[in-house]
Amino acid sequence: MGYSNVYSSLFIIFALAVPGIIFRRLGMADDRQLKTMSSFMMKIILPAVIIYSMQQDFSQEILSGGIKVFGAVFLLFVLVLAFSAVFTSCIGFDRKYAGLVAFILFFANTGGIGIPVMNMLFGPEAVFYASAVEMAVDILIFTAGTIIMQFSGNSEKTGIDFKSLISPGMFSIAAGLFLFFTGIKLPGAVNGVLEKLSDASLAVTMFVIGGQIGGINFKLLKNKGRLMLIAAAKLCIVPMAMYFISSYVFNCGQLTSAVLTALFAMPTGGAAAIFAQEYGADAELASASVFLTDVLCIATLPLLILFLR
Repeated sequence: MGYSNVYSSLFIIFALAVPGIIFRRLGMADDRQLKTMSSFMMKIILPAVIIYSMQQDFSQEILSGGIKVFGAVFLLFVLVLAFSAVFTSCIGFDRKYAGLVAFILFFANTGGIGIPVMNMLFGPEAVFYASAVEMAVDILIFTAGTIIMQFSGNSEKTGIDFKSLISPGMFSIAAGLFLFFTGIKLPGAVNGVLEKLSDASLAVTMFVIGGQIGGINFKLLKNKGRLMLIAAAKLCIVPMAMYFISSYVFNCGQLTSAVLTALFAMPTGGAAAIFAQEYGADAELASASVFLTDVLCIATLPLLILFLR
C-alpha cells in the first residue's frame, strides 16, 4: 500500500528540523539569522524551485488536465478564505488572524513531500497532476498568499503593499510559464544550478522551522486548544472539501481526485512559517502549526489514503 513510504517521507521532514531546534536551543541561531535565511529562501531558492518545476513539455493533454486542476485549487482557496473568516472568530482569535489561519489551512506541503509521496503511492501518472497543483499553489502563494499574510502582519502596516507583489517569486512564475508555453528549455548548466537550489529547499526550510520551534516555550505557548482545532481543520476539513470539489464540481477522474485530495491532506507547508517571519505575522503560531500537522498527519494521512484507494 506504500504506507511505509509515507512514514519515511514524514520522518525525513521531521528529522531535517532537528538541527535547527538544536542550534536555537544552544544559542547558535537567533531571530536575525533565521530572518536572513527566510529571505534567502523567499528570494533565491523558492524562485529556483518554481522555474525548475515548470520545465515540462507542453501538450494539449497537460493543458486540459491542468485547467481542471487549476480550477479546483482556486475554488478551494476561495472557500478556505471564507471558512477562515468565520472559523477565526469562532475559536476566539482577532479577525486579523484570518489571513494567517487561511494560509496555514490552504498552503500544504504539496512540493517537498507531496509530489514524492504521490509518485510512491499512485505512480508516475500522478506526478503530472501533482505538478499542476504545485504550479497553481506557486501562483497563489506569491499573489493572494502574500496579500493575506500582509493582512495578518505588522500592525503598523495600514494597507496592502502591492509593490511587494513585484518579487522574485512573481518574476519566476512569469518566467516559468513563458518557458512552459513556448517549449524553450534552459541550458543544461543553468538547469543544473536550479536543480541543486531546488534540492536545498526542503533542508533550508526545515532548518528555519526548527529554529523557530526551538525558540518556542511550549509551557508558555498560548492558544494550545485553538492550535489543535486549526490542525484538525487543516488535516480533515480541507482535504474533504477538495475531494468534494474535484469529484462533484469539476468531475475529475478517480486518480486526479485522489491526488488532489491527498495533496491537501499533507501537513502545513514550511512556507507558512517563512512568510509569517517575513511579513511580521505570528511566526510562533505558524511554526507550531507546521510542527503539529507534521506529527498528526502520521495518523491522518494513511487513513485518508486508505479511503481514497
